[in-house]
Order: sequence, then structure tokens, then C-alpha cells
Amino acid sequence: MRNKVLERIREKAETDYKKFNCGLIPGVDPAKVIGARVPEVRKVAKWLAGNDFTGYIDEVKQISPEELFFEEKMIWGMVIGYARISDDEKFRLIGEFVPVIDNWAVCDSVDSTYKFLRKDPEKGWIFIEKYLRSAREFEKRFGVVMLLTHYVNNDEINAEYMDRILAEMVRLGSGQPYYVMMAVAWNLSVCYIKAAEKTEEIFRGGRLDDETQNKAIQKIRESFRVSAESKERLSGLKRKNALRRQ
Repeated sequence: MRNKVLERIREKAETDYKKFNCGLIPGVDPAKVIGARVPEVRKVAKWLAGNDFTGYIDEVKQISPEELFFEEKMIWGMVIGYARISDDEKFRLIGEFVPVIDNWAVCDSVDSTYKFLRKDPEKGWIFIEKYLRSAREFEKRFGVVMLLTHYVNNDEINAEYMDRILAEMVRLGSGQPYYVMMAVAWNLSVCYIKAAEKTEEIFRGGRLDDETQNKAIQKIRESFRVSAESKERLSGLKRKNALRRQ
């Protein structure tokens, strides 16, 4: 099944897109990027979900993650969300997949497919929580982006969970690896749109490190959903002389 999946991905490969994509993902081995766009990768994952997806997962599990193609990792993660299996089975398979994540692009692309956990947000929270406490950078980012995608951006439940989400962002808001810091800042920028007063309290209270606070405020100021008055006020909360990582 893996060979069939790779054949479908290669049919959609674009040399220029591969070069562009590799430039966005530091550390990725260009030899392990085929060059298919994410919508095309999703189509393959949806096709696989209706075929022998368990056979595919069993195959790729036997291969060192370093030997898998970038797009294969995406498909592995996405197919779990698209497959018609029980929620408990999805949780189990996601648990096997998450340790394979080794870059922000795979992390953020697969998170959006796990909408099933919105049916039971508390069960989903408990599942996500262990990743928020992981010592591994991309497992932790996975947890932060899952909260953003399925809780902060879910208007049916975000008010109920906002205090808990903000508490987690404060806990993670100092001294984190780069891709966790960026995810926390991104999460806080959307929290501001959903709960401006509570989020601004965090900025005013000195509860984040300089880098996280400045990046979150930058992202808020880039949003079209925030008033010019609010952007100006938040600009005064940026920390001076904060170190920046590239």
C-alpha cells in the first residue's frame, strides 16, 4: 500500500513548490520531500481512508521516521482523522503517530483533521494535556495547536475552556523551544480575538517571557479582526530590547 500512496503523491509533485516548501521548513531533508501541495496530500489521505489505511500505517510504522517522506508523515497523521473508525481507535492511532512529528508543517497540517474530539471536549482535553506536558518540542507544539484549532477557534465551547487555555499558555509562556514559543504566541493572538480583556491582562501582568509576549502582540497587530485603537494600546505593552530567535 505504501508504494501506491507514494505513486499518487509523485503524480502531483511540483519541483518549484518543493523548493519553496523546503525553504519554509528548516532542517527538513530535501531528499525526503516529494513536492506535492497540502490539498493534494489531503486527497490522497482521504482516498487511503477508504482503502487499506491500516496496512499503510503498519508499513510506515516499521520504517525509521528519518526515512519517511515529508508527505508520508502528513498522510499518516491525516488518514487517522478521515478514517471511519471509533474515537477510541483514533486516539490510540494518534498516540502512535505524534512521536513521528518532527516539524511545524506536519504538526499543523494534521491537527485540523482531528475534529472528532469536539464531540467530547473534556475527553479531548485530557488527551491533549499529556502533550502539553511533554518534554519534546513538537509533541508540545501539537498540544498547543490542537487547543487553538479545536477549542479557541470553536465558538461553541471556547468560553467554557478559555480560562484553562489561558492558564496553559501562561504555564508554557516562558523558556520554551522556538516552535513551541511560536505556537503559544499564535494561540494567544487568537485568544485575544475571542477574549480580549482576559488575554490583555496576561500581557499587563508580566506572566510571559519577553519573546513570547512580543510575538503574540505582533500577531495580534497583524490581524484584520482587531481595531486600530487596540493595536495601538498593545504596542505599548511590547518589551524593549527582547532577544529574538530566527
